[in-house]
This record gives sequence, structure tokens and C-alpha cells, in this order.
Amino acid sequence: MLPKGEKKLIDVNYKKPPADVYKDATLGIVETHHDLSILQECEFQEGLVGPTWVPNWGADTQVDMGAYLGFKTSRLAAILDASQAAERGVMRIVGPGITAIEDLRPSGIDLESADLSAKLRNLFSGIQTEGDYVAEGSFRYPESFRIKRALPPFFSGGTLREAYAAALLRGKVATATEPENYGCSSLDYVASAVQLVCSPSATKNLPLKKESLVDLRMFCARRQLLRGSNGYIGMAPPAARTGHLIYNVSGCDYSLLLWDAGERQFQVVGCCFVSGAMEFQALLGPLPARVEAVFFRANCNCLGFRNRVTRDLTD
Repeated sequence: MLPKGEKKLIDVNYKKPPADVYKDATLGIVETHHDLSILQECEFQEGLVGPTWVPNWGADTQVDMGAYLGFKTSRLAAILDASQAAERGVMRIVGPGITAIEDLRPSGIDLESADLSAKLRNLFSGIQTEGDYVAEGSFRYPESFRIKRALPPFFSGGTLREAYAAALLRGKVATATEPENYGCSSLDYVASAVQLVCSPSATKNLPLKKESLVDLRMFCARRQLLRGSNGYIGMAPPAARTGHLIYNVSGCDYSLLLWDAGERQFQVVGCCFVSGAMEFQALLGPLPARVEAVFFRANCNCLGFRNRVTRDLTD
């Protein structure tokens, strides 16, 4: 797990049980670099021990928190709570909850799937684009995927297909399943491909460029199409289940899918790509129970935080 150069900086006791070794190594990387991007390498797999641990500090109502708001330029540093730093194994992570998974549709696509165009069309059936945004009443089939209102554009002002394309171009979409010499094509190619797939006039055999098909295969292979609360849609890893929560975690380029493991801890299930959450980076929580975020609804900006008890408002 640790590169050679890191082993001299990060002290890990390899005599501990494997789960504790991964936990200590993960925490050591975060503490050394003040960067949570290591969590993007986590993907939960049944029967395998991996660095999948994140504490649910949102359940702690006795702590005061510093509130931050910002847009990600490249990668934001992790926000760690100094008061808990002395207790090794405890790490406070700041990141807004995006959605909870309500329904999943397996992609049925792997790296060797034939008739990829048709399978992509079937996977995205019911998702229609209208102008620059997703049309109201998408997800006509199956019934559980029906969305009853129009989805908003994602926060940085782009569209669903641009969000998917941006996710592809940031790399590491399919973890270790990339074929040799794989490289994403241009943003325009991928955006056009997603637009074609989602278009109501798309035919069974889509006229996609070879590069775009490769990109979409990598994006969808072994993943599941999700419908979340509040109308969010996206792609989830194989281990995703209904009820799992999706968070934007400070310092990570992708939204992370988390599972509440009890004892105030989350497990990282894997990276998740969600419309409405691809570019925006705001540090809003999960907040202690007595703190609430105050939003400007027109553009989803956070104006500040209010103490539920004293009603004091802070920037």
C-alpha cells in the first residue's frame, strides 16, 4: 500500500491485524500529506480487507467545528480536527452529503462486452436530454427510476453529459481495469457520446467514435446506474446497495460512496459519479446535530452555519 518513499515517513506496525494495518497506513498518509485523496483508491470488496475506514463524526454533538466554504481548484487539503489528532485512529472528515441511493440498475457491461452501443442505449434508456439540461420526467423504465421533476444543472454551471465527460477525463475511472495504453479522448468526444446515448432520437446502434466507445465502456464497466434522493442520478461501484450514502469529501476529486458501519464509522465503498456533484466542492458537513447550514437556494451556495440552540449565525 505504501510507496518506498512513504515507508520512512509513515510508521505502521505490521504485526497488527490486517484491518488495523490498513487503517493506520491510511491515517498516516492523510496526516503526513494533509490530503484525503488516498480515499479515492478505496473500493470495498466482499471478503477482502482494504483501506475502507472513515469515521462518522457527524454523530458527535459535543464538538465545535470550523466552517469552511470553497471551490476546488485542483485539490483541497484535508480538514483535520486538531483536538482529536492525539487519538490515533480518529480522523474528522468534512464533506457535504449529496444523496442516498434509492434504486440501482446494473450496467450489464464489462470490458469484453459485445454490442456496446446497444447495451449503453439500454442502460441509459429513459434518460433524455433537452437543450442543455436533463428533461423532466426522465427514467421512464423501470418505474422505480422515474424522476418527477427536472434535474438542476450541476453546480459549476455545466450539464449532465459534461459532468460525465469531466469525470472520465480526470482518470482512474475504472481503477485497475484499464486496458494497456488506455487514455481518455477529448472532452468534446466524450460529451458528444453521452449526449448521443441520452438523446431521445438515439438508435439502437449509436454512431459513436471508437475513442468515445472506449471511454464509455470504462465509465460503465461493472458499475451500476443509480437513482438517489432529491433526483440525483449517477454511476456507482459494484458493491453499492440501496441506502448507501454519497458524500463530496474535501480533498477528493470524486464523490465517495459510504456505508454506515456503526460505532460512528463509515466504510468507503468506492468512487461515485453523480450529476450535480462533479465539480462543486463545498465543506458543509456532515454537521454535528446542533449545527445547520444556511443555503441561498437560487444557486445552492452556502451562506453560513447556524447553531440550532442559540440560533447564532456564522460565516
